[in-house]
Amino acid sequence: MRRILSILLAFFCILSARAGHVSGTIRDTKGNLLPFASIVVKGSSKGVVANAQGKYSIFLEPGNYTLVCQYVGYKSEQKTITVSNDDLTLDFTLAIQELTMEEVVIRRGDDPAIEIMKQTIKKRSYYNNQVDSFSVDVYIKGLLRTKRIPDRFLGQKIDKSDMEKQGFDSLGAGILFLSESQTKVSFTKPNKVKSEVISVRQSGGGYGIAFPFFH
Repeated sequence: MRRILSILLAFFCILSARAGHVSGTIRDTKGNLLPFASIVVKGSSKGVVANAQGKYSIFLEPGNYTLVCQYVGYKSEQKTITVSNDDLTLDFTLAIQELTMEEVVIRRGDDPAIEIMKQTIKKRSYYNNQVDSFSVDVYIKGLLRTKRIPDRFLGQKIDKSDMEKQGFDSLGAGILFLSESQTKVSFTKPNKVKSEVISVRQSGGGYGIAFPFFH
């Protein structure tokens, strides 16, 4: 086991001897440290992340490199260096990324959707004659919400003793009634209409309140 560790240690020593050590500190233009900024060797997948004190360290084989420093909210900075077997100190100073927008002028005018609907309504008879039959899926959702439960509703006294179990808070705010339905509607000329209810779900209607539901 000791022999294997000795071989590995010698191997790493050989690699370190052939590589140059590049290190430095990353700050902003006011001198504040930028912790965990990233340093990437341009054109490769090699890189490191600075520590909590904004310091980084990387080993590179002798040669020419371009290091790119990046930090969220700041402009990236890149520097070209020549690495040898000697240690090299390379600091970065990043400026805040300022985003500017062109002037936006808001003018009050007619809603273009209104004009589209007007033109559609004008051609209603034309569209009605384009097909002899069609079918559609219709989804309807009804919701009745309250900010505060009254003492009476439609002449009926409301029992508030069990509001929390019904999903209301201490002031009586919550959903009184919820209904959802899915229906398939078919039409055939001249006036044959068929409606098929696929599913219906209702909840609420507590406190002595009854809500009618129509199809």
